[in-house]
This record gives sequence, structure tokens and C-alpha cells, in this order.
Amino acid sequence: MYEVGSSPKSLIESLELVRLHSPPHILSKLLDICNNPDGSAGELAEIISIDAALTSRLIMAVNSIAFTISEPIDSMQRAVDLLVSITAGEGGKTALSLFFLARLRLDQDDLDGALATIREAQQLYPEDNDFTFLHGEILLRQEQESECRALVSSLLTAEDAESEDYLRAAMLFSNYDKYALAEESLAVGLKRFPDDIALLFQRAATLERMGRTADAEKYFRQLLELEPDNAPALNYLGYMMADGGERLDEAIALVGRALRVDPRNGAYLDSMGWALFRAGMNKQAGSYLLDALKQIPEDPTICEHVGDYFLAIGQRDEAMEHYRKALEFGADDPGALERKLQSGNEKPDSSPGGVGDGSGGGESR
Repeated sequence: MYEVGSSPKSLIESLELVRLHSPPHILSKLLDICNNPDGSAGELAEIISIDAALTSRLIMAVNSIAFTISEPIDSMQRAVDLLVSITAGEGGKTALSLFFLARLRLDQDDLDGALATIREAQQLYPEDNDFTFLHGEILLRQEQESECRALVSSLLTAEDAESEDYLRAAMLFSNYDKYALAEESLAVGLKRFPDDIALLFQRAATLERMGRTADAEKYFRQLLELEPDNAPALNYLGYMMADGGERLDEAIALVGRALRVDPRNGAYLDSMGWALFRAGMNKQAGSYLLDALKQIPEDPTICEHVGDYFLAIGQRDEAMEHYRKALEFGADDPGALERKLQSGNEKPDSSPGGVGDGSGGGESR
């Protein structure tokens, strides 16, 4: 949903291939982009923001960049050292390579080192707002919320602020559970860009995370008036309704529309299965849920949904196995799963859960 700069395809493909363990000769494209004077840190930010496994991916990326080195890089510190050598080389201090280095240091909790890299980058690339947002993240980690808010506000109140700036601000605050600040940024952004699809989606999702589902539905419907076939919005709204046990026929219809756009999307298959399950249509639900599990086998919410399905049809052992997998894969509410495992025969939990963190039926999964 971001509007990226020139040549985003190579970057996105490279980083997605990192996650898929693709061969080094393909991933070496990443170094070419880092050393491209026209590269934008914003192109990298989109991928970073949606994947919590940033550290391992960056180590894999650096290994791919340095595939001619005989000894593999197996630690974050060595990855940082290599990026330092890259940025110190001729033509190496591009915005993208400095962004990489600052991001790595930040994820090492080396806040001073990250800030030093950010300040150096801001001197070289004063118009690049991505480094300001990284600075804002450091302030949030230091629990300096008011300072972060003032820093971000200076960007958002500028006459040349773009819609992406409001989106980046919202994502920054949301990543630290500052949903009220995220919603505030999005509200201001939509006053300037009322028909921006990404802002509408993010505001709806943020409102849902705040428990304001009626307001979230309002913005999802506003988005769908502009783009009736927007699959992520159709899926999110449908899953949100199904998870709350509301208007299940409409929820099924909404997710069905998303699946017509992207029929093999694991998140959408799970949403359809869950909506059917909540409607008491276990046979049809099982088909979708098991298909979703094939697409995304390590998703904790899908595993829990499959466990609920097996429990409902009397296959207790299968249910317990999938509850254990959901715990192993990092379920957001481990306590609820522990209770299911302890009881052994508890009925499927009908309490809301999953969409609020983007993992249940949301597109971020």
C-alpha cells in the first residue's frame, strides 16, 4: 500500500527472497540497491515494518551480500561490522545502506550507535524523513513519548507532508501500542488526503485494535466505496464481524469477495473457515481451515482455529496437538490456550481475538 520510489521491485523481491532462503547470487541484488545513489530508505521501510523477524532476515541478507566470504556471518555484531565496512567504502554511504546500519543497531539495542548513524545520515540526506522516524523510535524506546510526538508532529504539520508520512507515523506509534497517537496521526492525514486508501485502511485497523469496532467498520466501508474489490479490506471487515459473532451471513459474503480476488491467500481462507465455524457450519469450515493451515502452517491463530474445529467435531487429540502448536508458534493469548489444554474438553473459545493484532484474518499475517 506504500507508494515506493524508483525500482521498488528489486528490493522487495530481494527481501522476500531472504525470507524464502533463496540463493546468494539472487540476493546479491540487495547490495546493488544499497549502493544505488538514488535508493530510498522508504523502499526498505515497508518490508521492515511488516515482519517481526527483522534481525534474522537482515543477518541472512548480509550473508547473501557477503557470499564470497568463506566464513558465514552468524551474529548481529558481525552483520553490523560488515555494514560499517560497506558504508565506509567508496560510494557506500547511501541513504539505504545507512538506514540498514541504523536499523541493525537499533535492533541490537545499541541506541547510541543507532542515533549516531541517524545523525550522520540526516547531515547527508536532510530531506529523507525515514531517519526522523527512526529517531522517533529511539525516543519511544527511551520512554520519551512527548519528545517523540513533537518530533513527528514537526513532519506532519509541514506543508510538503505526504500521505506516507502520516502512515509511517501511525505505524511507528502502533508498533509501541500507542494506538491513540496513531489514530490521531491518521485523522489529521485523512483531513489532507480524504480518499487515501492506505490511510483509510490503517485508521480502520487502528480503531479496531482500540476496541472501536463500529468506527472501524465505518472506515472500512468508506474504503470499499472507493475500491469495492479491495481484498485486504474485505477480509479484515469480514473477519472482524465473524470474530465478534455479528452478521455472519454478511461476514461470509465479504470474505468470499476477498477470496474471489485472491483465492489461495491463507489468511482469507482462515477468515472464511472461521466465519463458517462461528455460523455452525463445521463441515464447510473444516475444509477452509485445513486449507489455510496448508498455506500458512506456522500461524498460531490458524492453528488455534483448527484446534477449535477438531474439538467441536470430537477429535480431542487433534485439537490438543494444534493448541500446542499455536503456543509454540507464539499465540497472542497463551493463557487462553493453556486453559484449553488443561481442561482437555473445553468448548471452542468464542471470545474475540486474532484480528486485533493483525494475525487472525488481517492482511499483515
